Amino acid sequence: MRVPATPNFLAKTGELPRFIHRWTRRRTRKKALRRAYLEYRATHAHRELCFDWHFLTGRGAEALAQRDAEALARAWTARFHYRDEKRRTADVRQLLPVAENLLELLEAKGWFSMSPKRWRGHV
Repeated sequence: MRVPATPNFLAKTGELPRFIHRWTRRRTRKKALRRAYLEYRATHAHRELCFDWHFLTGRGAEALAQRDAEALARAWTARFHYRDEKRRTADVRQLLPVAENLLELLEAKGWFSMSPKRWRGHV
């Protein structure tokens, strides 16, 4: 009895090497982000841990790609519905030092060097 071969579409089209490269690149970036996040979590008090893992890999991914502390803080405050814009601005100002520290840690871990423009927003 002969077993029919199952064609591998990625291998047939020559996309398999590119797929593996993208997958390993994403995995490396995610590991670097995880290491920086664990260091960030260890150095900050519980009240300053607003940038959690779920936020950094979800809503905050685009702000991380921008390398802007204010954009990261604004992305965090976007989840709250402020009636007063002054309150949002005050919260963003409080979060700026924490966001800057996180971006410095990511820079030290080499996370931004693994972040080409075409991957913007992907963790």
